[in-house]
Amino acid sequence: MKGEVNTKLIADLVRLAKKYRPEEWMSIIEWLQDPDRREGLVSLMRELRAVSGRTENRPRRRQNVPGIAHLLEEVRRSDLRKAEILQEIHSKLKSREILPTFSTLRMFTEAAGLAALSSRKREQAINELMRQLSTLPYEEIQSALQRASVGRPDFGEDYERWVSLILGNKVGDELKLKRMPTDRES
Repeated sequence: MKGEVNTKLIADLVRLAKKYRPEEWMSIIEWLQDPDRREGLVSLMRELRAVSGRTENRPRRRQNVPGIAHLLEEVRRSDLRKAEILQEIHSKLKSREILPTFSTLRMFTEAAGLAALSSRKREQAINELMRQLSTLPYEEIQSALQRASVGRPDFGEDYERWVSLILGNKVGDELKLKRMPTDRES
């Protein structure tokens, strides 16, 4: 690209030119007549290139993160039982059958002992939760569901219903027996 000039850069310079009066540009032109100042500007431009937002070492676009369907397919190849429980969780989350709001989703993640969600939207938080759950062995997923159900009783029956729907009524019934009373119930 030696000798060629990026037309987008020129367009940016034209936009910059529109911001300033002709006298200000004339003073820069006169200032650049001095070879030492011109060399200083060239050095400055080299420094700017080194810290530019688009260097050769940095990717220009964000790497695509595989979708949840791809993630579930990967899990299915190695652990069918785990893939089935993850698929069921994902389906019930998407249909809002369980954890219908962002806040209940966030509270579940906290109660299950998982990393805090960084997402601000429910749909993104579902994907983030699914990625976290997919890294756990099947038994730890079950354990996380159970911890969330009995660990924070003030969340109501939502978690019990979730665990019951996913793990089966037998486990859900056991969890109801273990559930501690909330402040309202005592």
